[in-house]
Amino acid sequence: MLSQDNIDERLAANEVRINSHLGITAKLAPKVGLPSDFCYQIIRQVGNYKDVYDRHSGPNTIINLPRGLNDLHINGGLHYPLPIK
Repeated sequence: MLSQDNIDERLAANEVRINSHLGITAKLAPKVGLPSDFCYQIIRQVGNYKDVYDRHSGPNTIINLPRGLNDLHINGGLHYPLPIK
């Protein structure tokens, strides 16, 4: 899973699946007016869904709201991410 904590090392590992997921190899982003590294920048600066949820609503916040149905399907939730090809 890509997160704020591991995105730089995963990108440095030059993994084909990660490069594809981040749009680096597909080069589709410029065709729709976005910088080619926009996915990387979003994850690096904001984080993935778990990063954001944990930061604002998770166990280390005053809200302390368990993810429950907001969790991934493999953890009993309803989130089912699209497969990375």
